[in-house]
Amino acid sequence: MSGLPLAPSPQAPTTSWRLGNLSLSFGPQPPDQPAAAAAELLIPVGQPLIVQQENLQHILRPPLGLLYWPSSAAPLHTSAWEGWRLAVAITALERRGIELSQHRLSPSRLRQRLQRALTLQPRPGAERDLAGLLLQLLPLCRNPGLLEPLGLDRAIERLLVLLLCGDLLRDAQGAEQGEQGSRQRIFADLLSWIGDHLHQPLQLRDLVTQSGYSERSLRNFFQERFGCGPIQWIRGQRLERAREQLLHPEAQDSVSSIAACFGYGHLSQFSRDFQATYRVRPSELLRESRRSKPPA
Repeated sequence: MSGLPLAPSPQAPTTSWRLGNLSLSFGPQPPDQPAAAAAELLIPVGQPLIVQQENLQHILRPPLGLLYWPSSAAPLHTSAWEGWRLAVAITALERRGIELSQHRLSPSRLRQRLQRALTLQPRPGAERDLAGLLLQLLPLCRNPGLLEPLGLDRAIERLLVLLLCGDLLRDAQGAEQGEQGSRQRIFADLLSWIGDHLHQPLQLRDLVTQSGYSERSLRNFFQERFGCGPIQWIRGQRLERAREQLLHPEAQDSVSSIAACFGYGHLSQFSRDFQATYRVRPSELLRESRRSKPPA
């Protein structure tokens, strides 16, 4: 690769590991390393990283310069460098962006932004604070067995979305409802009602009765807003609430009581759904939460 100087090779070897949806490595990185199948984030440490893409050259300066590079972007060439290399699925970032926008931002608009390459050299302010927080969290990822159940991977994904799509999130939060205001309020009331009745065996007909909308309208709304059907969304809400309870249990809590509290009539089904979603058994998460909780 011509035109890109080689950085001195550090002594420490490169280490790699996984944390949830994230694939991370830290240390000396070779030049022109093949791109990952997912989106990547390059963060140099020590020396600047020089990146060449077609006729454009980017210089990422430590400590907070970073490059977001989706797999759909044109190939890039890099100098040898040292620092963080992080790969994450764009679909995971989309989910976090929808959560952060409180479901006001459409998946298609997020996807369009996340499929574009972006160079960041944060200036003082909120963006710089977010980049600094990201660099503080990344070293903690070296202990995935302990931290994955606590959601560190999801916290990092949210930070990435705030860095990459902060303007879209602000626009979504400040957008006027316009003619959709009445409809959105009805659905907001419906979501609130669902949250208050997660302990009950909700069916689609219950949502029809509560909202006054047809089954087709409800399916379309949930698909547009959440990317899934209403019953799948309710199951996800139950699992998320159950996870929070497992992370912060009361003295009398058990896996079976928490499952029943959030509408699960069969403990085995709850355990299967929970492990499929969070890759940890609910009994293990409850045990770990109690072990780390200081005695009263």
